[in-house]
Amino acid sequence: MRLDEPHVVEAIASERMIEQAGDAETRVAARASQAPRERETGSRYIPRSVLRVVYARDGGQCTFTNAQGQRCATRGFLEVHHHDTAHACGGAATVENLRLMCAPHNALLAERDMGRRFMVRKLRQVRAERAARSARTTDALCLHETPVRA
Repeated sequence: MRLDEPHVVEAIASERMIEQAGDAETRVAARASQAPRERETGSRYIPRSVLRVVYARDGGQCTFTNAQGQRCATRGFLEVHHHDTAHACGGAATVENLRLMCAPHNALLAERDMGRRFMVRKLRQVRAERAARSARTTDALCLHETPVRA
């Protein structure tokens, strides 16, 4: 048997593809089973392995269901909602505690969980922080500009 015959080349290539696919699956499984790294208190970081599982479980769709049992059909611009225990109350970034929600339904449930007053105050705080950050960035850019010569 010669190595340059087409059927031999195809067999070798398909064997290598199977080996590589198996290795990739093993690496993904090993990463998913590893204990999550310690994060600083209050961190909103969610491991990618957890996000992948949540996305697959929820079918890439908002999980909100109305009183009639109809599920929201939104599939774009989804957010991760801390379902059982809110992040503000120490909720963990685990598959069991997270679910996908569209922005309006995530805001609705957050308002139900935390109260309207809290959410309005938090929204104002976030907007003020963004404005301050934007102003600092703009100031830094202005300091580095070179004068335009005529």
